[in-house]
Amino acid sequence: MAVESVKTAADIYQMVDGEVLEINEDLADDSSIMNSDAEGKGWIMKVKLSNKDQLGELLDESAYKEIL
Repeated sequence: MAVESVKTAADIYQMVDGEVLEINEDLADDSSIMNSDAEGKGWIMKVKLSNKDQLGELLDESAYKEIL
């Protein structure tokens, strides 16, 4: 899957193993939703996890903000 803008296109990498069940088709019409409502209507895809233990290896919001 890729995200495209006027100037570029970028691949999206999923940090856990699993099957993509659904893609947010609304983003094709208005990708700005990802910026304005990233934790609500701006979701990109829904994934059925193959290994839930991988979630423990991901950063939570506060750890991510520390890196920024």
